[in-house]
Amino acid sequence: MMKALLIPVLLLACLSACKNEPEPVVSPCDTSLRITLAGLLSGLTSDSLRPDSAIRELTRLYPELETCSGREKDSLLAAVSDELGKKLLYERPVDSEWHSQQALKIRKRLFGGSQHRDILRMYYNIGSAHILRKNYHQAISYFDSAGVRPIADLPQLFVLSQLKLGQAYLEIGELNNALFHFQVASDSIQVYPQNIRKRMELVRSFASCYRRLREYEKGIKKVDEELGPEALLTPSIALADLCLVLGNIWQDSLLSADGEEARRQSVFYTQKALSSYEELSEGPTKEARIALAAGNLGELYRRMGQFEEAVRVLTEAISFLKTQDSQSGLFVPLYINRGETHFSQERYEAALSDYDSAISFFASYPYRAEEPLPAVHSYRGNHERSMVLLADIALTNLALFEEKGQDATLLKKAVAAYDTLYQLINLVRGDFISDDAKLELAAGSRKILGKAFQGCLKLYRKTNDPRYKEQAFRISEQSKAFVLLEAARLKNVSSMLPEAVRQKEEALLLARAKIEGQLLQAWNDPAEKKRLEKALARNFEQIRIFQQQLKAQHPQYHALKYQGAALSSGFIREKLLGKNQSLVEYFYQDSSLYIFLLNQDSIELQTVTIPPKQMGRQITRFREILERGRPGDEEQEAEFCQLAYRLYQYLLAPVESRLSGRLIIIPAGPLNNLPFEALLKKMDPGGVQQQIRNNNFVLFNHSLSYCFSANLLSLMQSGLRSSSRRKEVAIFASAFNHGLARKTNHSELPPALLKALPFLDPLGLNQKMEVEKIQQNIRKVTIFEKEEASKEAFLKACRQYSIIHIPTHGILNEQDPSYSFISFSQMEGQINLSELLFVKDLYAQHWQGLDLIFLSACQTASGRFMEGEGNISLARGMAYAGVRSLATTLWNVPTAAKSKIAPAFYTHFLQESQPKDVALAEAKRSVARQYHPKDWAGIILIGATE
Repeated sequence: MMKALLIPVLLLACLSACKNEPEPVVSPCDTSLRITLAGLLSGLTSDSLRPDSAIRELTRLYPELETCSGREKDSLLAAVSDELGKKLLYERPVDSEWHSQQALKIRKRLFGGSQHRDILRMYYNIGSAHILRKNYHQAISYFDSAGVRPIADLPQLFVLSQLKLGQAYLEIGELNNALFHFQVASDSIQVYPQNIRKRMELVRSFASCYRRLREYEKGIKKVDEELGPEALLTPSIALADLCLVLGNIWQDSLLSADGEEARRQSVFYTQKALSSYEELSEGPTKEARIALAAGNLGELYRRMGQFEEAVRVLTEAISFLKTQDSQSGLFVPLYINRGETHFSQERYEAALSDYDSAISFFASYPYRAEEPLPAVHSYRGNHERSMVLLADIALTNLALFEEKGQDATLLKKAVAAYDTLYQLINLVRGDFISDDAKLELAAGSRKILGKAFQGCLKLYRKTNDPRYKEQAFRISEQSKAFVLLEAARLKNVSSMLPEAVRQKEEALLLARAKIEGQLLQAWNDPAEKKRLEKALARNFEQIRIFQQQLKAQHPQYHALKYQGAALSSGFIREKLLGKNQSLVEYFYQDSSLYIFLLNQDSIELQTVTIPPKQMGRQITRFREILERGRPGDEEQEAEFCQLAYRLYQYLLAPVESRLSGRLIIIPAGPLNNLPFEALLKKMDPGGVQQQIRNNNFVLFNHSLSYCFSANLLSLMQSGLRSSSRRKEVAIFASAFNHGLARKTNHSELPPALLKALPFLDPLGLNQKMEVEKIQQNIRKVTIFEKEEASKEAFLKACRQYSIIHIPTHGILNEQDPSYSFISFSQMEGQINLSELLFVKDLYAQHWQGLDLIFLSACQTASGRFMEGEGNISLARGMAYAGVRSLATTLWNVPTAAKSKIAPAFYTHFLQESQPKDVALAEAKRSVARQYHPKDWAGIILIGATE
């Protein structure tokens, strides 16, 4: 190893020495030197000369090379350096990059820095070296530069650059961008002669990406579509690699697919891959491939409960690597998988020994088992694997503690592992670029956080130490509003950045939103859609580069991305809770629902046993009956009352005695779609009206507000009210053409929007009454009507007014929640897509100082639930943009009651100076005795209450 490193160092020293000498007299190179260089090139290309021998000869020749000139000499030297870069790529990527950089410098001098094919090939080779060194951001930049020439000029380089770009994006978790580049490569691969090996690599990359997205059926289907039976019958390394990915997909799908079929397919493909790798001739990647396949097969046996077989396979793979004198990270998954198998066998000490071995390969410095865990920044390579390992270490130390009794050392090790895990998740999240990637991380890390939560509870119950209850609460917070919290924090401190930097970031985000809007309109124009998709990819690359620059030039600001859910329950209780206010937060793990109750003087934890699927079914049925709302239907009213009372027993009764009059609800899982106001504190004989007369609904006992997490609520609560904003209520009373909803021919619209058309009717009498009553009750009101009620005017008003009221149509897109929208005025017979405000539009906005938006539109709080984030809805989008509070709707709330609730809310809030949650509760109580709960329970308050 020292010898390999020494040779490029000698070359560098030789060059440096030459530079320190007086400028030499440059003369033409003699023929013998050119012949020697040509001989080196011939020997390297024919494999008759070893790279190290060529490097030694180059070192000897450098003094002469520096003192002569000639285009032929430069071309030959560049070709030799290029060949050395290729030969050393897999075994010594650092040396490979060095030689490729030398070739690049010479060729830039020869070709004037143009887009010459030899310069672009150097970019590709240097990118390949970076990807092997896990320098993915640098790799992306080089591959991006390599693929700039049109595909007609350099088809093979274009396709390979797109493939490598996708692979680099896959490694940094930007899965949608990876899919884009894989698709570009797939669309273009026919332009040069078929290469089955590269085609298999592309299909494998597609499948790997779908696996990471947990879209297992798409991954399997992609393989079936792209490769015919003949390809799958021809033995090759590429086929073995593909089989390994298919085995992984089937293994990961065990929880969601038919168990027996998934197990059978997973074993078949993984064993096929392993046997193919074992038959390989010796080469630089043989041991890596065997280690991967053996690790996967061992993990599969563990999941199937065949523990002895799992240990056997994994031990054989570890022994094989040791015979190869390997010191790489290939050992890590093998030790982790064997450790998890030992844990399943309750062999805890053996498991910890394997975990220690795994950490020694992760850490960036020598690590011994008796030492503290390495600091969070020292974990290299696969961060997801690091997180799994830390959670395993914590759980195993806890299990050993329970087995051996009171050993404080084991508890301390468990706590240290959880602390490191918590920090590592934030570190990984902070380095992601897109929100999509962060959402995937949130969903993926939820299982790991669940393990950590269980471990903290075990610690708490064993020791009764409140620190562990506090840590469990922090984990609950960390599992919520993963992306939203980061966005709010950075927007609150954007003043840390120079104005020019802020403007550049805003311009990039607005450009992205514009392209996404154009993509929606170009849905039926393949050529324009492809052009816009390329523009979106280019915009993403600009954002990536900007974020890398931000990290280097403004490290203090960028460090805030790593902070996570940092607030303690003590801070939340002291600073966040108002007078007579409690916070109730929920966390689901396995079949247990955990309830945290925070009052100003205490934190309490209760546990309820109910599987989330069972809870979800009850909430779904409760919502169905509630939204249908059939007063007088005794059978349905009886079922509704029973469900409302049962849900209360699960969710609020366990902490009932300590609840204050005002409640902040932080939901989890299926609870995100539940209006707690409609639950029954007690149930008397009779239907809904009897429960209302007896004040049994939660509405009559508590004023409620909701938020995505307590940490986010703290940021929303502390958001500054801008003194420069106008104090009026801005009302956007949109108008709609009578024929718009009835028109049948809308071939220009995307299919996803066609379903929305029947709902875009002119606003009715109740909405007009709502606006008139608000105008009567509140002195300062500005109304935007007809053409003035436009999307552009709304976005402008969000930067000027303190309060905005929007009584218009809101449409939920359940397939893609980011395309849920609210519509502003549609005055023509054809729908104007530019007047639709989508969730995606909101991510580029910055509304610091906007106190309240009342979304009187329908379903603006509803959306698809995403683990680790909550509902992806219009309400979430507006919270992302920076508004402090939102009054919003969970379903299509009938307008008659809503037209009375909204004006009454403003009276209580603005005229009587009541907190927003109290004002909304009072407004709903004022109509609750005349209307069914479906008419008032769906309007909720999110965010700051003061």
